[in-house]
Amino acid sequence: MALNDYSKIEQKLNLENSNSLFETLSPLPFPLCYPQCLIYKDEIIICGGYKKNECYSYHIIKDQYKYICSYPDNIILNGHCVIKIEKNNYDLNDITLLSFGGEKDKEKYTFIMKYKSIWEDNNNNKIKHINEWIPFINNNNNDNNNNNNINIGLKPDNYAGVRAIISGSNNHLLFIVYPSRNFCIFDLNKYQIIKNGYLPINAYLFLSKKFTTFKDILFSLKNDGCFILV
Repeated sequence: MALNDYSKIEQKLNLENSNSLFETLSPLPFPLCYPQCLIYKDEIIICGGYKKNECYSYHIIKDQYKYICSYPDNIILNGHCVIKIEKNNYDLNDITLLSFGGEKDKEKYTFIMKYKSIWEDNNNNKIKHINEWIPFINNNNNDNNNNNNINIGLKPDNYAGVRAIISGSNNHLLFIVYPSRNFCIFDLNKYQIIKNGYLPINAYLFLSKKFTTFKDILFSLKNDGCFILV
């Protein structure tokens, strides 16, 4: 057998082994571009995408989708961000999601959702403001702007493609990066931006690394990176 024949057989075997690594799953309810997804228990929570306001839960074991809710009709999603708010008194029965974004020179939007699994029989429909996006409200009783809606970001900011992570000693600081080379730190307890500035690189990826005595946040772009100690 010629050497070329052996090479072809090897390529075919490699392709068959590669295909066996993947499994065909149920298709998405609709095409999605730039979706925001989070893992919760056996679910992947899909919180909309580019100009798609619908949110679904995909059950990893059941291989099924369930509709959760939609963003308000007047909201146009374009590179928005959705993250889980970490709480020290963490309740395993629900999670709190924070969603924000908005294009340059347009009003920003910020919503919050308390999510309980829609796959469990827990009478979610009888509980107020469960599994729905509601405005992010200032609950600080000592603040003169009590009960005002809080929108993270200023109108001139370009939050299309914004990314964020929560850190700090009490998980109260929201670190935000957005085009181009901008960053800011939003205090979730004070409901205000406490720091903003520019990065030495274009930051498109957030990674968190935990150590024994401190936590650092890594901005990474290809082979470049910088650290911010928290």
